[in-house]
This record gives sequence, structure tokens and C-alpha cells, in this order.
Amino acid sequence: MILPGTTYKTTKDLRVKGTIHFDKPYSQGFEFDLPKGTDYIISYWTEPSDNIIQIWPIDSEKFKGKIVDKEILDSPFYDSYSFNINRIDVENNSTLIYDFSNAIYFYSAIDKYGEFSNFSPYGIDFDGLYYPTLEHYFQSQKFIDSKYSEKIRNVKTPKEASDLGKSRDYKIKDDWDEIKDDIMFTGLTRKFEIHQNLKDLLISTEDLLLIENSPFDNYWGIGKSGDGFNKLGILLMRIREIVKNAT
Repeated sequence: MILPGTTYKTTKDLRVKGTIHFDKPYSQGFEFDLPKGTDYIISYWTEPSDNIIQIWPIDSEKFKGKIVDKEILDSPFYDSYSFNINRIDVENNSTLIYDFSNAIYFYSAIDKYGEFSNFSPYGIDFDGLYYPTLEHYFQSQKFIDSKYSEKIRNVKTPKEASDLGKSRDYKIKDDWDEIKDDIMFTGLTRKFEIHQNLKDLLISTEDLLLIENSPFDNYWGIGKSGDGFNKLGILLMRIREIVKNAT
């Protein structure tokens, strides 16, 4: 599986579509070749199942004389431009060079980097309400019944919150599948805003791939087979980029 944060090297010249984004409601498109031997990173904004993948070329020196301006490639603002490549080119005409032995795997709240777990004891507050863990917050947002959401918020442990969140005796929000990533991102952002020690820990991971090594969850983690979507790790890496650019 092509995971965000991993690095590839082209095995032949590959055509890439680029877009420069302006403040005005339009953008300028262009195309150029990634020369053979170019390293590029799969963007943290890329979904693992996308057919068109957003990438960040690493060595801008390779693009001297190309259509794209070197200053664009050196820009620290990831939303000012984008480069897109077809998944088939990544799979067939590039080589994975990221060393996964250097990735940071986390899962249990009591293990190393357990602070990244939603079960870790770092509370957050929203609109005057306190949630003992991110798990309490996330699970409480699922349901239409506000009394049941309050019950989840007030249970003692994240395990209890998780168990109550699995109930189907209460109606889940109709658009839950569409909004759950945004809910998780909102909660994570608040978690790292409140707790400076967690922010420092996240920054200390530099550009390493963060992987939620859950054997039970193929969506937020990588699952038992290791090919899950790792959505929690991806959101953490996205927050890391935002935090780093803000310091």
C-alpha cells in the first residue's frame, strides 16, 4: 500500500501535473517531468486509495531549466502549490526507498509514544465541556441522542467510552462516515494545543512516519495484516506539519 509520508525514487522520467494556487479564485496549471532518479514524498494530504496522488519532490536542483520555478519547489507553504502523479506510475515506475524500520509505531497508551494514543490521559475541552481523553470526545460525537453522548463523556475510562461508542442501540449521525475524519482532526488539534509537552513530543518526531500499530483497526490503524489505512497516524503527521510551520 502507498502510504502518506513514504519516499519513492523514479526509475524513469515521469510526467507530473502541477498547480500553482493564487489568492484569487483561480490557479495556474502546468506539466513537467520528474527526471529519472528523483526522490519524492507522498503527501500527508493523500488518501491511501487515491488514483491521483499528491507528492512533494525533494531535490529542487534536479528541476533547473524545467518549466517549474525553483522558488515554487522551495516554498514552505504546502497549500501554495501541488504536484500530482498517477498511482500506476508510483507502483510501476518508482521504487520505495523509505526505511520503515525508522518509522514510529504507537498503540498502547502505556508504551513509548503512547501519548499519541486516543486512550492516553490527556483531556480536552470544547464549549465548556471537558473530555477526559480524546476517545471520550470522539465517541461522544457519534450519536444524535445528547443524553447518550453525555453518558459517554462522563464514563471513567477510554475503554468504556470506546465500548459505548460501538453500541447500535442509539442512532448514529447520518453523515458520520463523512465527518468522522474531521471530528478526529478537530479533537487531535485541540489535544496538541492544550498540552505543550505533547506538541514538543510531536515535533521531536521530525519527518518520521507515524503508524498506529493497532491489530484490530484497519481504518485508524494498520490492522493485523499491516495494510490498513493508518488514518490516525496520517492526521498526526498533518498536525505535525501545521505545528512545525507555525513555530
